[in-house]
Amino acid sequence: MKKNVALFIKGLPYGGAERVVQRLSYILKPYYNLYVIVFDDAITEYPCGCQMINMAIPSNTSMLKKLTAVYKRTAALNRIVREYELDVVISFLDGANLVNLLSTQKYRRMISIRNYKGSERRLSWAARLADAFISRFYHRADRIVPVSRLIANSLEQEHQVDPAKLQVIYNPYDMAEITRQASIELDAQHAQFYEDAQVITAVGRKAHQKGMWHLLKAFYLVKQQVPQAKLVIVGDGEHDARIRQLASDLGVHEALLLPGHQENPFKFVSRSEVFVMTSLFEGFPNALVEAMACRKPVVSTDCKSGPREILYQHADLDRTAANIELADYGMLVPPLTDKENWDARELEPCEQMLAQAIMQLLTQPVLQQRYSERAAVRAQMFDYERCRDAFCDVIEANAEEMRRQHAG
Repeated sequence: MKKNVALFIKGLPYGGAERVVQRLSYILKPYYNLYVIVFDDAITEYPCGCQMINMAIPSNTSMLKKLTAVYKRTAALNRIVREYELDVVISFLDGANLVNLLSTQKYRRMISIRNYKGSERRLSWAARLADAFISRFYHRADRIVPVSRLIANSLEQEHQVDPAKLQVIYNPYDMAEITRQASIELDAQHAQFYEDAQVITAVGRKAHQKGMWHLLKAFYLVKQQVPQAKLVIVGDGEHDARIRQLASDLGVHEALLLPGHQENPFKFVSRSEVFVMTSLFEGFPNALVEAMACRKPVVSTDCKSGPREILYQHADLDRTAANIELADYGMLVPPLTDKENWDARELEPCEQMLAQAIMQLLTQPVLQQRYSERAAVRAQMFDYERCRDAFCDVIEANAEEMRRQHAG
């Protein structure tokens, strides 16, 4: 008999974790009676492959209402577990993880940790508070599923998580679908932008985490040496106006394309020469692997976590790039400074090094071709089948443990 399994997340707006939940809803559906539980379905950008259960408890801004919402969501999860006789609940992101850990029902709890906590904690007091609170309840999880080895190491060393509870599972990618979407033609306006140009592409939300001010300043330096260079940034976010202003201040606005959020970013990536990721921190960056699936040579910051594990066959996780590194499957540059600086008159050494790495790929066709081929090979190692098998293994292991406990 199929087990009853739920994927639990705050909602399904655009986002990396949200996209993973959507993919898992299709990947795991043939093997389980599968559900997706959300706090609120008001904004649902990703269609599910299974039934969605809506708690209808939206987010609030005040601290008192946030605490009240946690109580209501925990009660709602208890009810849902009983009603649907759930065997396993796999939660994603801090809000759902906390509710999953606070639930009083008997089922197997799995929580997915998707960002490097040390970097998240620097962002705000709220992030520090959430991390401290959730870490107190890690012992209640039956399995903790970090998306990278570095995150797993951090949980074990900083939070004293039992290593027997840790199971690293990388994100899933539909390689065939990425290839299909990458082959779709651009519309005439966008296609014209690419003509007679060497295009650098980045994909991601225009927010602090993605370090876009560094990318623009590095592009300014590249443009001085490679006049035909152009930059495309796919995505939306709160830094859009700042990006436009900085591009204007740097005098590169005519060589910049900002198409906003795109259902299909791969058609932009596949027609570029180089993909660049300037994140300040990550968990396991989807955009990086997807660019590699498009056969693009990549330059990435050596941020925590993900890029080093992706770009090296056997990554030394104790190492951080101090200079440009020619890794097995792409290029790494040192981590970028996390203080925002939108002043066009001020260029930092990290931006100069980033520009040098980009120029190496743009001006060395042999290196560009080599990394294009290697990127495609590496991307295949993160396909749907690998992720499906890993999740099925951990779900079955959890169910077996519960049976033994009941028998005892």
